[in-house]
Amino acid sequence: MPRLLPLILTLLVAWIAPQTAAFAAESAASQQPDQQPVVEAIRIEGGGEKSNAILAAIQQEIGAKLDILAVQRSQEWLWKYMRVRVDSVVHEPGEAEDSIVLVFYVTPLPTWRRVRFTGYEEFERHELELWAGLYGQALDTDSVEVVRERLIRNYQEEGFAHVEVIREDGAEDEVVFAVQEGPKVTVEDIEFVGNEAIRGGMWLTPGLDLYEALKNTTGGWLSGKAYSPSRISEDVNALVQLYRDYGYLDVMISSEVEFTGSDRADANITYVITEGPLYRVRSVTVKAADGTTLRFSQTELEALLKLKSGDPYELASVTQDRMLLQRHYSGLGYPSLARVHLRNPRSGVEFLSIGGSRGGFQPDALVDEVEPLVDLVFVIQEGHPRRIRDVLIKGTQRTQDRVVRREIINEPGDWVNEEDSSKSARRLIGLGYFKDENRQPFVNWYLQDFGNSELVDLIFEVKDVGSNNRIRFGGSWNSDNGPALLIDLTKTNFDITDHPSSFGNAFSEIWNGTAYTGAGQSLNLALRPGTIFSSYALSFTEPDLLQEHISRLSLNVVGRKNLRLFSTHDEERSQLGFTLGRRFGRYFTLFAGPELQTVKLDDIEPGAPTDLTDFAGNNHMQTLTMGARYSTVADPFSPVDGGNYSLHLSQTGQFMGGDWDFLKAQVRAAKYFPLWEDSLGRHYVFALSGSARKAWAQGDLTTLPYPEKFYLGGQNSVRGFNFRGIGEDPNGFGVGGDVAWNGSLELRMPMISTRQRGMVEEFEMARWGLFVDAGSFGPSFGNLGSTRVSAGVAVRVRFPALPTAPLSLEFGWPVQSEPGDDTRVFAFTIGNF
Repeated sequence: MPRLLPLILTLLVAWIAPQTAAFAAESAASQQPDQQPVVEAIRIEGGGEKSNAILAAIQQEIGAKLDILAVQRSQEWLWKYMRVRVDSVVHEPGEAEDSIVLVFYVTPLPTWRRVRFTGYEEFERHELELWAGLYGQALDTDSVEVVRERLIRNYQEEGFAHVEVIREDGAEDEVVFAVQEGPKVTVEDIEFVGNEAIRGGMWLTPGLDLYEALKNTTGGWLSGKAYSPSRISEDVNALVQLYRDYGYLDVMISSEVEFTGSDRADANITYVITEGPLYRVRSVTVKAADGTTLRFSQTELEALLKLKSGDPYELASVTQDRMLLQRHYSGLGYPSLARVHLRNPRSGVEFLSIGGSRGGFQPDALVDEVEPLVDLVFVIQEGHPRRIRDVLIKGTQRTQDRVVRREIINEPGDWVNEEDSSKSARRLIGLGYFKDENRQPFVNWYLQDFGNSELVDLIFEVKDVGSNNRIRFGGSWNSDNGPALLIDLTKTNFDITDHPSSFGNAFSEIWNGTAYTGAGQSLNLALRPGTIFSSYALSFTEPDLLQEHISRLSLNVVGRKNLRLFSTHDEERSQLGFTLGRRFGRYFTLFAGPELQTVKLDDIEPGAPTDLTDFAGNNHMQTLTMGARYSTVADPFSPVDGGNYSLHLSQTGQFMGGDWDFLKAQVRAAKYFPLWEDSLGRHYVFALSGSARKAWAQGDLTTLPYPEKFYLGGQNSVRGFNFRGIGEDPNGFGVGGDVAWNGSLELRMPMISTRQRGMVEEFEMARWGLFVDAGSFGPSFGNLGSTRVSAGVAVRVRFPALPTAPLSLEFGWPVQSEPGDDTRVFAFTIGNF
């Protein structure tokens, strides 16, 4: 048998080879057009009365060689434009040698070439055609039903929940869609059933609630908007995601819709929620990627994390811990992979990555199959620390490079610090200069890898194509100053040297930002007409006169007119001056500058003191002011720590000239001491503030003029007393002093707060405090009058939708007062004065 095997194989090869060659030759011949048979005739089977039209549509020529592609194109054309289905194409022998007859077996479907709509009122015909997907093609039986369903679906998305579309027969070759639109349905009520962990809320309720989730999803809506079935599905998905973000991994949500009203035009939507158990964290661990060794021990890294065993498994808390790890590494120069533009994908292992074993930003979450518990594992790829080779600015079209650079903390040669880079980006956004074509803020930063194991470039990318003109209308109300309107016109990122191309183009170029733009200056016109106090000001600011970036010299030029209508007299001040300020680092500033003032006193009531009547009319003042400021407060609404300190010295007259000669000194200080945090992370703070002021009459003055004395009482002074209400004389005129002091002790506490999605910390909407105010004035610090003391309660509220218009409510009761004092228990402020 072994000897026969080679012989058998040889015979098989000898037989197969000729057969294969013949098959290849036959296939090659079939591929050659010259060897195709001639089409002698074409016959249509099953076409009926459409046979001639079908035959005319076939692209294969009779008497020509068979063109397979032409036959295929004919089949496609017949179906697309005539709705004729070609079931098969058969080749029958022709009468001549090497000729064939093509036989097309077809099935024509009923078609309509004209479409007519009836009954529609709310939309135009072209809109219905767009919904239906009609662009001139014929319709068959199947596509007619598709068009009907499209019309119904699009009508429902526009709020017509009860629409009906009926197909009717029209004239020959015409199909009619009769539309019965019905009423437009609006959402009248949205209700949540089964929710316990997350409140339902209402459309004006800020913070974390289920309504907020509906409002923030694409297509979400508030009550009163048009009903849409697809939006319900989207919002169900959004609610499910919200619950999962807060640890309810098994949540199930469905929706029910009830139509009410005489015409069923009101939709009441109920979301039925089965929350399931709250999943909690069982453990949080840290490990190195790919078995490498980390620079820090697992104990050191886990000590940075805030999530502990038993805490709810919330996305925001997990993200916070990831950011804590990333911030720790970033502070030591480790660039994170998410912020690096790689020179090639393989270099990604050289940079910091914190997440899961399969990549991404979230740690591995190992869910227990029995208990609602999750084990978290942060996988860390450290990479290598880097220094910054250069800081580059990209994207500026109108803004000078120095304007961007002075807001950037990072410098070439520094270790990479992503926290500083993010702070710099926030400062750039806060300027309001950088917006895209849609007026949306646009500031981005990243690190560029260029193949050096020790260096990267820091890139800040901005867009400044949007206009920097801001017009603000509003109002404010203050117990001391009364109601006032607010008209504020501001040109930010101003450049006083960037003139328009021509006078005729001036307005358009200023408005669209191509003129007077790019140097980081500001020009502001503020008009505040009020019933008691009015102010009108025009100001220009150059924050970096010598282009020194951080420790820079600023220039502020202001022209202002203030008018206050007292019950006893009117006081009008016209001021013009400028101030030079020198910053040293981020917190300390020295400033100085001259000012010209005209003080007009008129409409003086009888019984006025001589220090007022002697100066009735216009009085000219020329003042040189100098001083210093130091501030480390991060959040002016609710300071937790840090402080504000300032010193002012003002010399009026003397070598400056003018009608009055006096010197004023003022010291102000405020310090905030954090006491403790509650279970929600809200701070209890002890605030201590005070000021001391003294003036010296000089030259021919034996006493300070009435408007230049120091007065007490009011919201920013000693609460519980009216504005300048401490020490009024029998005729109602305020009694001031050459010196004055006042101070305040306040315990500030959280009042109302809520969680916002994606945030771990509470958003504080209202804080309240218990305060004690005190103050006194007199001719000298050695001869002060009696000290007035008040105590009370203060409440300050800020609305998320109106962050620049806080509401302040103060209730102060005098504890120690004197006869003649004008007391006031309640005071308030709406907006900023």
